[in-house]
Amino acid sequence: MKHKCKICGIEKDVTQFVKHRSGGPYEPWNLRYCKQCSHDKYCERASSLEKRENMKAASSSWKERNPDKHAEINSRWYRANKEKARAGAKLRYAISKGRAERRSCEVCGTKAQAHHDSYEAGKELDVRWLCQDHHKAWHMILDQVGTAGDVGKRFQAFLDSYK
Repeated sequence: MKHKCKICGIEKDVTQFVKHRSGGPYEPWNLRYCKQCSHDKYCERASSLEKRENMKAASSSWKERNPDKHAEINSRWYRANKEKARAGAKLRYAISKGRAERRSCEVCGTKAQAHHDSYEAGKELDVRWLCQDHHKAWHMILDQVGTAGDVGKRFQAFLDSYK
């Protein structure tokens, strides 16, 4: 099923769109912007340090005013993503005990986040360290081509594209 983005005007498959917060189906009434335009819009909003600080302050303020809603949102995420939560907790514990080490981005060398290629038991410490921008870019590639095949070769090609 195809839908036209309200920003770029390009007709794309509905899975390339951000769904409305209601979490409903991929239906025309529930789609607004394609993922790329949504990402660009976010980057534009968060581009300056002042804007980023304002966004953090607004988020913190909302959390303080709505602790019950914030707790419910977190609880819902943990229930829906048990494997991710478990893997993240095990990695944080291993870092705190010195069994794993936080590293810099494998692409650009800046402050990094952990990316798990697999959440299987025993693979919680097998992570790629990517900064926020490269982590998002890697997920966009995985969303486009899927996780089937040799992820290692695909990641090497991803690294090579930045050289």
